[in-house]
Amino acid sequence: IQQGETFTCYMRELDSVAIDIPVGYWKDSPWDFCKLGCCHPVVWNAVFCPLIALGQIQTRINLDFLGRPRFGDAPVSNRFMMLSVILFWGMTNVGLFAVCNLKWSHGIELSLPDICAIALINVAMFGFIAFVTQSTRSSLRDNFMIREERCFDLEDLCCAALCLPCTVGQMNRHTANYEAYEAVCCSKTGLPNDVRVNQASYRDREADGYVV
Repeated sequence: IQQGETFTCYMRELDSVAIDIPVGYWKDSPWDFCKLGCCHPVVWNAVFCPLIALGQIQTRINLDFLGRPRFGDAPVSNRFMMLSVILFWGMTNVGLFAVCNLKWSHGIELSLPDICAIALINVAMFGFIAFVTQSTRSSLRDNFMIREERCFDLEDLCCAALCLPCTVGQMNRHTANYEAYEAVCCSKTGLPNDVRVNQASYRDREADGYVV
């Protein structure tokens, strides 16, 4: 630039900062589960509230609550949907255990349907979490051009079914910069309100001329 010339420069809004998600590779391994410390919110959410963590990841990269690409605005947030599923699961378990406790108090043995009902609701919950985890991981890899490395075309499913907390934690760390920004347990994105994620996929950046 010489004296007298004019130029334009893109400036980000000062009231917010954006996080860019790495393209083409994972930021770290699923086995780096305690990379940020064993008491970090990412660890606690991945172990005890994986649906909340998944909802935060999905919101960051513009997916619906089933882990599919979202087109347009959603009528309700992913966090609300995940909380609704958790509430339904919890209330169902409370109802079933209340019935079992009532039978015990009257000296009635539990029948096979009683046991099957309790097992079914909890197996169904795990299946739902595994499905959403697999779907979210698949969409994340597709958006940011991350190839499968093992298990042929079943890597996402195997990771979700066999090592769910580690898989959720990896996606959580990949879509945020916890070295620079603190984690928020129950916010929509798991990040402070003034921090947003650059949701543009690899193809969007390439089309806009951001990828060389």
